[in-house]
Amino acid sequence: MNVEWIKCGTEWCPFQTVDLSKVQAVGVYAIWHAANAMAGVPARYVRIGQGDVKERIAKHRSDPDITRYAPFGLWVTWAAVPQGLLNGVENYLADKLDPLVGERFPNVVPIQVNLPA
Repeated sequence: MNVEWIKCGTEWCPFQTVDLSKVQAVGVYAIWHAANAMAGVPARYVRIGQGDVKERIAKHRSDPDITRYAPFGLWVTWAAVPQGLLNGVENYLADKLDPLVGERFPNVVPIQVNLPA
């Protein structure tokens, strides 16, 4: 399945400051931190999730398990996904992107989608 990953203009959206007021999507989202070559830290996905994107991202902004990575720079993107496919898509993304924080859906058949690029 091909999904449209949202950007803020031509760039990925800054996790902590992206304006969520007009976001109405239900779907999957990915939060990651940038690389820090000076510290030898590669970019990593921090959290993969699903649901009401506006609500979930707003909640994650106060989650210390996620915000502890803010010094590296946190970014976010999301894609609308039909309700019945959310668990499978999230499972696929979590398996492929190996986030630092969050749960998995091991008993749900993964549904392949294009990755954020």
